Amino acid sequence: MKKIVVLLSILTCFGCNQENREKYAIVSGRIHQQKVHELILMSRESEFEKVISVTKNGHFADTIKLQLGHYELNDGKNTTFLVLEPGDNIEITYNGSDHHNTVHLSGNGVEKTEYLIAKNKKLKELIRNLKQLYQLDEASFKNKFDNIKTVLLDTLYSFDGLSTRFRELESRNIEYYILSRYISYGPSHAAINKDPDFQVSDGFSQELKDIDYNREEDFVFSKNYQYLIKSHYRTYARELMNKDSIPDYLSWIKTVETIPSEIIRNKLLLDNAINEITYTKDVESFYKTHLSAISNEIYKSKVTETYEKLKSLDSGRYSPKFTDYENYDGTTTSLDDLEGKYVYIDIWATWCAPCIVEIPHLKELEKEYQGRNIAFVSISIDNAKDHDKWEKMIELKKMQGIQLFSDQSWNSSFIKDYLINGIPRFILIDPEGKIISSDAPRPSEPALMELLSNLKT
Repeated sequence: MKKIVVLLSILTCFGCNQENREKYAIVSGRIHQQKVHELILMSRESEFEKVISVTKNGHFADTIKLQLGHYELNDGKNTTFLVLEPGDNIEITYNGSDHHNTVHLSGNGVEKTEYLIAKNKKLKELIRNLKQLYQLDEASFKNKFDNIKTVLLDTLYSFDGLSTRFRELESRNIEYYILSRYISYGPSHAAINKDPDFQVSDGFSQELKDIDYNREEDFVFSKNYQYLIKSHYRTYARELMNKDSIPDYLSWIKTVETIPSEIIRNKLLLDNAINEITYTKDVESFYKTHLSAISNEIYKSKVTETYEKLKSLDSGRYSPKFTDYENYDGTTTSLDDLEGKYVYIDIWATWCAPCIVEIPHLKELEKEYQGRNIAFVSISIDNAKDHDKWEKMIELKKMQGIQLFSDQSWNSSFIKDYLINGIPRFILIDPEGKIISSDAPRPSEPALMELLSNLKT
């Protein structure tokens, strides 16, 4: 069977000249004991996405134009993390029912992914409880992460087969990771220690002043670097917003427009447009202003697509649907099963602290409306590996209502159709299946009781 996969790989790239082959990577393999029609290869740093067909026997192979970076290969149930660059020829095999223990990678360029696996394993060993680390005082916290940086760099340079370019990019990525922890230390330390007045000392993040915020190659390669850049420019945007008394999105656009790099500028504008449009009160102005600021035509199309999808979620439109989600009671539930009732939906996850805060309020609400024509539905977007945590959380918190487990976490079509990029998120639907609010008030907010009191429940 391996010969078939190799042959498919060769045929996929047949006819490519040397110049083209240097821009492409080959990804092939076989999935056992799982029916999969297609795979999705996605970049973790950019908007890249590629659909790879899978044969009925589980074989797949494709020649893909891409840049050096971190990727996710998703089959709808399992995710394989990869580091790919042009010239790689990676073969992946695994058992779909036991991905974690059976996934195997081989081929040219596999060393980068093997390094990534080793690095993540080291991080888990070094950071067993991040909350405890954020409780440390400044000196102890920085000392701990200095040690972590040393271990990670030692791991990087102990690996054979890695290119000089990859080592250079990754060594800076490690530095950016440490600095991103410095940025999050202040608010995290204040929240965990219940000290809202806590502020880091003036010299705590001194290293951030030496960062070059215009490195396009690092921006394309490193999520950590992207985080640092966003944090850096957010500071200036907030100052501009307060100074000129303008909306947050306008101060962000005005700040980002000063960035010399078109690649960085366009990506920051795109991310803000996609992530924040669902929260803005002036959707039309938000959309038009972002569209005029972005120069990348593909990005413009993505913003327009998001805008049009958001408009489809206006009050009175028919709601997107979910089908046969696993129910905690052992059955399956679809939105159509609840036709004839008002439906209040809570999108949450066991790892989401603000979601957990809302649970007692939701239970009180369910008690208040018991016997009325309204269904309270909680949909977990936990990953499949955290299914047991989901069940234990329901038991521990004695959660009521209809408890469902989404089919593909964040990639579930229902989650994507509602443009959900942050939780908790609440949705209210009428008995005909039409949207009352695609972003309803939280159970803890008095506005929800006011909204529900006006319904004929």
